[in-house]
Amino acid sequence: MKKVTLLIVLMMMIALTTYAAEVVAKVTGEAKLTFGIDLETQLTGFKNENSGDVTFTLVSGDTKKGAEEDVYGYIEVTGWGVTYDSDNNTGDDNGWAGVDEGDLTAKIIFPNGWVKISGTNSSLNYLNVVQDDDKDNDNADKGLNDSLTANGGLVLGLNFAPVAIEVGVFSQADWTADNGYGVNIKATVDVAPIKIEGGFEVGLNHSDTGMGAGAKISANIAPITVYAATDITIDTATVMEFGGGLSLAVAGITLTGDVSYNESLDGLDVRAKVDAGGMVPNLGLSVTVELFNILGNTNADDTDTAMEYAVIGALSYTTPQFKPYVNVRYGSYTHDDDHDTYSYLAADALKINIGVEMYLITNVTFTLDYNSDNIATNNGLVKFITKIAL
Repeated sequence: MKKVTLLIVLMMMIALTTYAAEVVAKVTGEAKLTFGIDLETQLTGFKNENSGDVTFTLVSGDTKKGAEEDVYGYIEVTGWGVTYDSDNNTGDDNGWAGVDEGDLTAKIIFPNGWVKISGTNSSLNYLNVVQDDDKDNDNADKGLNDSLTANGGLVLGLNFAPVAIEVGVFSQADWTADNGYGVNIKATVDVAPIKIEGGFEVGLNHSDTGMGAGAKISANIAPITVYAATDITIDTATVMEFGGGLSLAVAGITLTGDVSYNESLDGLDVRAKVDAGGMVPNLGLSVTVELFNILGNTNADDTDTAMEYAVIGALSYTTPQFKPYVNVRYGSYTHDDDHDTYSYLAADALKINIGVEMYLITNVTFTLDYNSDNIATNNGLVKFITKIAL
């Protein structure tokens, strides 16, 4: 707890000594107690999981109004938090799994633009069709996420609607080592209903010697939204990923489809989803079909060249006191898809998750949950969960 207290004191000192600063602090937290019964092994036990998050914003002037000053400084700390887990209740930590210092974004803001001196990055990723596989980091599962390794840098942003441009300069190391630099340029043109985005980056005397580029064009003409995108990396070889998708929303039903092709990942991937939850208030109802590696490519993610597929159904209904839910998934998984949940190599598995959430006390949720990763081979796990969340 010393780390927690010191960080709060530090942030309040900054707030109190910042001239003409508006200070906004948002605190969220969650504490959860779970009692589990493994129906396969008949083992039982309790588990405590707790987390907290604080977001501080310190700004001269009022950002919502654009500030009284023509030029002003802005700083925001997000994602700061602490976690407690009963799996880590040994040693000096006393169960505290860790303290996350959060991400700090600092800008000098001026009319029609800004200079970012913290929270900078050079990432390019305009197309990312991922599997709905319960992973924690789906955004990193698929796609060419091209980024330069950087010790630090700055980004200049200019916004002259409908055109916005960002130019970033990054160094691989600081002044104490031989250095390489990298630059990137991103541009957006937003003229409703069309939006065009694009980016380019290159390393100069940099360990990331290649170049990256990407672009995306989207159109929102109700009730239809369509997009097409591509990501490209150029190093010893050129790798391209391209694809697109559409969404149609009519009478409470939303139809979406996405397709992408990348020869170095899973080849041709397709996803289609029907979401009918809008037909009835408080109803959640969707069916998703996924086909990955349709062409049977041999690569790091699918060594057996088999096409991966899955059919996913989700049904729930929310009332002021209760939310019953059913989630079912049938499909095949490769070795790289067995994070946390799946452990089936080129095998079909029927995953079932059934439960009910109960809202009987303010800020408190009681949940009875049953889950089996493969109902044919595993009897599953029953959990009784008590969660307090703000």
